Amino acid sequence: DIQDETIPLVLNGSDVCGAAPTGSGKTGAFALPVLQIAHEYRSKELEDLSKVSTTSSNETLSSPVTLNPADRDLNFAVDEHNLICQSRHAYAWNGIRATVGLRGAGRYYFEVSIRDEGICRVGWAAKQGNLNLGTDSYSWGFGGTGKKANSGRFEDYGESYTKGDIIGCLLDLDSNEMSFSKNGKNLGVAYKLSSHTQKTFLFPALCMKNAELECSFGPGSKTPLKYLPQGFIPVDQALVKHTNLAPEYKSSARKTPICLILEPTKDLAAQTHQCIQQFSKYLDRPKITAALFVGGQGRNYAKSVLRNGVDVVTATVGSAKSLVESGDLDLSSCKFFVLDEADEMLEKDFARDVMMIYSKIPKATMQILLFSATLHSPKIRQLADSIMTHPLWVDLKGMNHVPDTVLHTKILVDPTKYKHLLDKTPSVRTDGIHIRDRLYPQAIHKLDSREALSEAVKIIKFHLLVNIINSNKMDQAIIFTRTTLEADNLSSFLHSVGGGSKMVNEYSNACVHGRLTTDQRQNNITQFKNGSIKFLICSNAAARGIDISGLPFVINMT
Repeated sequence: DIQDETIPLVLNGSDVCGAAPTGSGKTGAFALPVLQIAHEYRSKELEDLSKVSTTSSNETLSSPVTLNPADRDLNFAVDEHNLICQSRHAYAWNGIRATVGLRGAGRYYFEVSIRDEGICRVGWAAKQGNLNLGTDSYSWGFGGTGKKANSGRFEDYGESYTKGDIIGCLLDLDSNEMSFSKNGKNLGVAYKLSSHTQKTFLFPALCMKNAELECSFGPGSKTPLKYLPQGFIPVDQALVKHTNLAPEYKSSARKTPICLILEPTKDLAAQTHQCIQQFSKYLDRPKITAALFVGGQGRNYAKSVLRNGVDVVTATVGSAKSLVESGDLDLSSCKFFVLDEADEMLEKDFARDVMMIYSKIPKATMQILLFSATLHSPKIRQLADSIMTHPLWVDLKGMNHVPDTVLHTKILVDPTKYKHLLDKTPSVRTDGIHIRDRLYPQAIHKLDSREALSEAVKIIKFHLLVNIINSNKMDQAIIFTRTTLEADNLSSFLHSVGGGSKMVNEYSNACVHGRLTTDQRQNNITQFKNGSIKFLICSNAAARGIDISGLPFVINMT
């Protein structure tokens, strides 16, 4: 049901908030459409590249010129057509070059539409030029403040421009001149090109901070040229013999992630990554690559994986934050931001880290998918309101949802009613908190203080658990405890009750909690699934995402 409701919405480009029980197909609800769109996106890239590579040098370019996603700064983002771009960094300049450079002969033109109030420079740059346009001798720019820039020199030129203006960039290789226009008005020659520059391919280029621009390179662009000057041709109608396709674009250089999936725990991240791999293996030409980043892997491993290129990243919040801060995880091409088990993230106080990661993803092209056990928490509503504009809500659980197949039973532990269990063997080891309250074992039976009642409840619960297991003939159950210490104590207690080895035991069990390694936890879950052990004792660290089909019993101890 969650897939029926959610997948069409995701494919239609909507932000989605979804709630569904564990084991209902929730991972597929976001993984399947994300993988489909990622595959379509990469396929289009390959198609564009193949068109360019088969073009004869005596013909005009057969593939549209675009901005080059493989030749840009870290905080520079482009849309799926590689024509609309933005950088939301408030202080640093970020730049990009186009996919095609020009040299030799001809008069060429492209336009840049200013889409908001940020600061930008537009113009031309050689391959060896700085992406911060105009700050070295290989790049020439015209800025919104009415300054032209080259070799770090900023000089008055033309007039200022801002949101709504269209800036034309003119390159006359016949006269070796570079000029600019504003809304069709030619502002005059800005630069005379040196003989050295004439031997260099010049690429359309731009840079900005906290701005958004749209480029048009000719008929192949989404928006047609509005002010093409007489005697000039669009950049994407140049003869192949006068052009140079950016080498890193030819070879389809390092892929940056299309999707980032955040999970609250290592186990959930590993489980989601496994699903991504199972689904993506059916996608070919091109293959979709997936990576998992969790604590303990080491930065060198992550750097190596990201350097080779990856399409879908699944990570714990802490690992993603570290990789973003170090600059290893480039989110400038990210189109999907998925928060799985979002309520669990908020319980772990990850909200600030999530917002930091969110701030690094370009908003113009981002689709947000948020999944949670419930959508009725005020914290979830607040998070959705802060990062999503018009989300669609898919709530298959409801405010007080309990599946029809689940019977809930509550057992009240009254120490006065079950006082006889205090002396039952084996003895119970508790957390020892009330011993520190100077409550000695012999004083517990008096039940004459809050501390004594509390300690008695802790002891009685262990013995009552055994009675419940026996009376219901439980062959399999997950038992939840509040702390790792209680999980360990309960595990030892059940083994003692069984009286045999840990595996050949009527109460065979294993733990899943935060003090175990990922491999240890996964091994214990596998033993539980295949029936090698009867009981899985879990702290809150494992409360999400354990999908056991047909599980007959769940016991919440604390």
